Amino acid sequence: MLASFAAAAPAGKPDFSGEWELNLERSDFGTQPAPRKMTQKIAHKDPDVTVAVLEISPLDQEVTQALKYVTDGTQSSNSVLGTLVKSTVKWEGEELAFHSWAEFNGRTLDMKDRWRLAEGSATLIVTRHLEGIAGTFDQTIVFDKK
Repeated sequence: MLASFAAAAPAGKPDFSGEWELNLERSDFGTQPAPRKMTQKIAHKDPDVTVAVLEISPLDQEVTQALKYVTDGTQSSNSVLGTLVKSTVKWEGEELAFHSWAEFNGRTLDMKDRWRLAEGSATLIVTRHLEGIAGTFDQTIVFDKK
């Protein structure tokens, strides 16, 4: 059992696997409206990271996404709401640094996320910097492990 946990990430690197629920009170979505609810099921076996997202929008629309990444800096491609989003992910210390970009209606969106675990790995904190369609802004998105 312990061997499977040790194999999930390189020595000294955290394992982001688990089911995570958005903590609205601790999150800051900047100028954007916060979703009503969001959960992420993350499967992390380095270098592979898969994320199943369920989000309830501010207008009560349910959005699901299935995302796949690799943590070795290789480019990944995912379809998000019908748009191709390209990403690279790499380790920076104990954090995962994501750089994603896409074209929406001829305009570029550039997004940089950093994932880190806190509070004894019970909390996932995502800091996000976005530049694009809605301007430039930062977000802090906090998830609690279920």
